[in-house]
Amino acid sequence: MSRLGCKCGHIMGSTESPSPYSIYVYYESEITQAISDNNNLTVMDFLSNWDEKHSCKKQYMKRKEEVDYWYCLECKRVYECQVKIGGHWLRVYQRKEAEITESFDKKLCTKLYVFTEIHSDNVTEIKPNILLSEFIDNLSKAYYTSIDENTIYVVSKDSNELLYIYELEEVYTSDISQKSSWV
Repeated sequence: MSRLGCKCGHIMGSTESPSPYSIYVYYESEITQAISDNNNLTVMDFLSNWDEKHSCKKQYMKRKEEVDYWYCLECKRVYECQVKIGGHWLRVYQRKEAEITESFDKKLCTKLYVFTEIHSDNVTEIKPNILLSEFIDNLSKAYYTSIDENTIYVVSKDSNELLYIYELEEVYTSDISQKSSWV
């Protein structure tokens, strides 16, 4: 069991399953590589980092450090957390409504795939063997991060309209004298 206190005062916990606070965030390259390695890869195998096709000898997640993402239902902040540093968050993103005139160039961004634990659980409950490629194709929003990862753009896949953005609010550093207050 773990929990995380949000800056707004809301306490997020992992006692519920699926957790309403847990989100999955993957770079497009992670998804495309996994599908390229096994085009019959199910969502459940991908999320569990398990590959039945290769006798479980191959793992899809090749990240150097395990990172979890938490979503505050109250203020809609996103926390990037790492277990190795005592469960402290690494970065905090705050949601902002997009201005009507605001735009961005997708070519200058990296595509992300983002979905909640609840969404993946609901989909796999209805269709347990859904392929990762089909699951990804049916997501309703597209996410793009700026190259410096300071801004995340959220776009409707249907209308291609910019819905809202997440801006980097704070970065954690273990050295108190180096800690940024507000980015």
